[in-house]
Amino acid sequence: MARINLIRVKDNSYYCNSIFSIGVYIKDNMAVLIDSGISKEVAKEVDKSLSQINIHVAAIINTHCHGDHCGGNAFFQQKYPQIKIFCTETERPFIEDPLMAPICFCGGAAAFEELKKCKPIAPQQASKVTDIIAPYVDQKIFICGETFEIITLPGHTRGMIAVKTPDNVLYCGDAIFGDDTFKKYPILYYTFIGDTLKSFKKLRALIPSIDATVIYHGGLIPDIIPLIDDHEKRILETKNKIFSMLCEQPLSLEEITAKIMQTNDIPDDVISYVLTKTPMQAYIAELQYEKLIEIRVTNGVNRAHLIENGVYHQSQHYLSENIPEELNTIF
Repeated sequence: MARINLIRVKDNSYYCNSIFSIGVYIKDNMAVLIDSGISKEVAKEVDKSLSQINIHVAAIINTHCHGDHCGGNAFFQQKYPQIKIFCTETERPFIEDPLMAPICFCGGAAAFEELKKCKPIAPQQASKVTDIIAPYVDQKIFICGETFEIITLPGHTRGMIAVKTPDNVLYCGDAIFGDDTFKKYPILYYTFIGDTLKSFKKLRALIPSIDATVIYHGGLIPDIIPLIDDHEKRILETKNKIFSMLCEQPLSLEEITAKIMQTNDIPDDVISYVLTKTPMQAYIAELQYEKLIEIRVTNGVNRAHLIENGVYHQSQHYLSENIPEELNTIF
């Protein structure tokens, strides 16, 4: 694989110049990583680059549990037995047990082989989290004599965080995706829609006080606000599209997923399917929470139905130019 080099963001804060922008904070001869890459191979290259300048990895802060963020943990933990690995409580079980994420994608039952082998979904080796970031609130943690600020940004996963280094550099994890990823995937992977929109609002308020922002799939972003706006617009458009579909007829999760995959030319494979179906579940849950739909089981089929005579709650998340006609009577 290509050599991984460090790119300085500011003072002691760096990131790796690969498809995964692993954060690196250097103090004396020690490094604190913000995520660890997708695999042992990537971790080895990161370690090689650091070793060449006499730096060893002392700690890892995992922003969340997905395999492309914690897949290098096991390598570093084996090489550096005293290493500290930090994450939030809700993310810990998935990092420590590589089968947890594939099982969750399969409704808690035995996982498909394709999911177990998918490196971006689950780490291929277990690692032990040594330090739990709890409770799940904004806070400061102390590593290698330095203070790092933890910012909670749920939405992509339930317990995801961003990390601000002592240099005032923010590493956002997957709260936001880079332009290439944003354009490649029509359905953005967020599992809690309401929380995602709140996290976008939180990021907008935070960014003016930050000196630099790094996103894991995109690197250093000079101005992240337009990217946040694009993400919010995409999510609201997707939400409105699903609601419009339900205004026409009740649909099951499977039927909604199929329609979305077909209209967006999403490939027919197991990984693409679960990475579409899971956000669809999140959108349906959000519409139910807003009391716009209800879930009914009829003849063994679970479908989402528009509430025709219920009490509607105004949502502040709809784009004014894209509100379905059926909603005009309830605002």
